[in-house]
Amino acid sequence: MERSAALMKEARTLFRQKDFAAAELRAKESVDVLIEQLGNNHVAVPQAMLEYVEILKVQKKDSEALDGYLEIAQLLEACVQEGKLPAVSGDLAGTYNNVAMLYYHTFRYRDAVPYFRKALAIWQQTEPASSSVIRVTEGNIQTNMMLAQHVESMEAQGAKIIKIDSTSRRPLSKEEEHNKYFANQ
Repeated sequence: MERSAALMKEARTLFRQKDFAAAELRAKESVDVLIEQLGNNHVAVPQAMLEYVEILKVQKKDSEALDGYLEIAQLLEACVQEGKLPAVSGDLAGTYNNVAMLYYHTFRYRDAVPYFRKALAIWQQTEPASSSVIRVTEGNIQTNMMLAQHVESMEAQGAKIIKIDSTSRRPLSKEEEHNKYFANQ
């Protein structure tokens, strides 16, 4: 486990230095070592995978990140079933929300809704009813249902839907990130 921890520490350092490609490799290696040492159903594996998937997400590798989050969700669900995590795990709710958000960002609105609902079901047990996370998630469910219905309706009428992700941008270079940081000081 020490080797995995050292690799993940190196991945975090590389991430902070904005060397995302190298951070991705180290984090993946850390996860692989951890799985080799502990097996897939140890509670430490989903946490390590989460760090790796976050690096993918920052690099706008949404498809790979989505696959990773789906795998993390399965591992966390198995941990809950085996009694290694509580049924109302915040990690599981956050993972469900991340899956839903990636479905949303890849225009798969109908697929996002069940994951938002799973996250909401957990948060309704752990958060006050007036919590912003509950209100936002309820709004996300409504928004994705409306978007899915709109897209399906337009496609049924023969419209060709062009989906443009205006939120995507390439990661900034180290120099651009440095300049952005100091421009805001």
